[in-house]
Amino acid sequence: MKRKISIAALGLLLLLYVKVSCAEYSMMMDAMLPIGYDNVGYGNMFSSPGFGAGVSKAIYIQQGYQKIDLRADISYLNWHDKKDYVDWSYTRIPLFLGLRFFMIPNWPVFYVEGGLERTSVKSHYFYTGPLYGKSTSGFSNSHSGSDSGIVPGLGMEFEINKNILFGINARAHLAHDMYGTFYLSVGYKF
Repeated sequence: MKRKISIAALGLLLLLYVKVSCAEYSMMMDAMLPIGYDNVGYGNMFSSPGFGAGVSKAIYIQQGYQKIDLRADISYLNWHDKKDYVDWSYTRIPLFLGLRFFMIPNWPVFYVEGGLERTSVKSHYFYTGPLYGKSTSGFSNSHSGSDSGIVPGLGMEFEINKNILFGINARAHLAHDMYGTFYLSVGYKF
C-alpha cells in the first residue's frame, strides 16, 4: 500500500510540471486554518484550530472556462481534553495530494476534490485516578504511527481581487481512522 501511494504521489508531483497544449496556467500558495472532527477520547469532538499550507497549479482548459487544480497541502491538527482522571492529546499531520475540479465560473466558484493522503498520528494519555480501588501516582501511554487513505471533499473559492483568494473547504478522510476537516484559507495566485 505504501508503494502504491508513493507512486501515485510521485505521479501527481510530475503532473505539476506537465504542459497541456492550448491551456493557461497559474500557481497559488495558501495558508490554511483547519479544524478537525473525530471520534477520539470521550466521543465526537472538534480539534483546536490548527495550521496548514498548500500549493496548487491550475490548468485552465477551453479558453479559461474550465479549471483543474493539481493540489498538495499539509496540515497540523491537535485534539486535547481532560475528563475524569484522564488527560489525553491526539495529533494528526496529514499530507494531501490530489485534484480539484471547478464548476462553471461563478462567484463564488464551487469545486469538488479527491486525492490521496498520508497521515502521521500521535496519541498520548496520562491517567491520575485510582487503580483497582487503590490510589496511584498515575501512568501514561503513547502511540505513534501513520495512516493512508483517500480523501473526497468540496469547497468554494471567493476571488477578492486578481491575486487574492479566500476559500472554504470540507474533507472526509477515509482511512483506517476516519475523520473530517473544515478549512478556511487565504491564497495568493501568481
